[in-house]
Amino acid sequence: MVQDRPAPSADIDAVHDVWLATAYPDPAQRAALPVLGVAPWFGHLVDHGTLMVATIDEQVIGFAATITRGTVRFLAECFVLPAHQSQGISKALIAQLYADWTGTRCTFASSDRRAVSRYTRAGMTPRWERYILTVRHHDRLGTPTLHVQPTTNITNWLANDKRFVGHDRSVDIREYFLAKTHGQLLEIYAGGDLVGQAIVERDPYSPTRIGWCNISGVIPFGPTHAAAAVHAVVHWAVRAGWSSVIVRVPAEHPSLPLLLDRGLAIVESESFCASKEWFDPTVYAPTGLL
Repeated sequence: MVQDRPAPSADIDAVHDVWLATAYPDPAQRAALPVLGVAPWFGHLVDHGTLMVATIDEQVIGFAATITRGTVRFLAECFVLPAHQSQGISKALIAQLYADWTGTRCTFASSDRRAVSRYTRAGMTPRWERYILTVRHHDRLGTPTLHVQPTTNITNWLANDKRFVGHDRSVDIREYFLAKTHGQLLEIYAGGDLVGQAIVERDPYSPTRIGWCNISGVIPFGPTHAAAAVHAVVHWAVRAGWSSVIVRVPAEHPSLPLLLDRGLAIVESESFCASKEWFDPTVYAPTGLL
């Protein structure tokens, strides 16, 4: 019989194993992955979110997690072992995580279309596609029209972030992106005017990509510089010397045609699902919680 319960820190290893077995179902592929230890976001979800596990005879067979920031509750994770899928386990976990929640629900579904169906049934309507791009032709990247520079003024960066997004994400920026992925806070300037900001994961956890950089959210402060801001951050990351740079942009974002013209290529897509749109996808280029 399947039982659901909140997950303590002691469950993190088992949760990680379920994620690996679900994300990489081929045993040969799984065996070839580098040994990186437990993915750091699971500890963050236990400490600063809500992580639920489904068990049979105390063995973890699935899990789901949310993080609540302001009026938005993000479905951060949802995985069930292949042998136990299509049995209503994920539906039950999601229902518990959103029980009595009246605010906005949202998630970035994976490229698995079944995930979109699952989240739609949970009250999160597919709104638009988000494209995952990487730089393929460095010689076509061109010169950005905006200037990007790192900042160590965390207080100011977080204040601007809260003002733009509408809720406080300081614990995620400080405890996860800065502490666990050695992230870099960036500011974006047009001349001497601050027109946006971004965060880059310098050491993102990935069993399949080594030496890559993940652009974890580009925040232009308005539509005027939306496309140029994303281009400038990609250019900064490439010049910083990473072997691979990943950026995610909504289908409606004006940077998408610009980036494709500048030598980036789409490697994957996923659907943004939400009970309502709470930000402008023609301005903001988010990554998950960011």
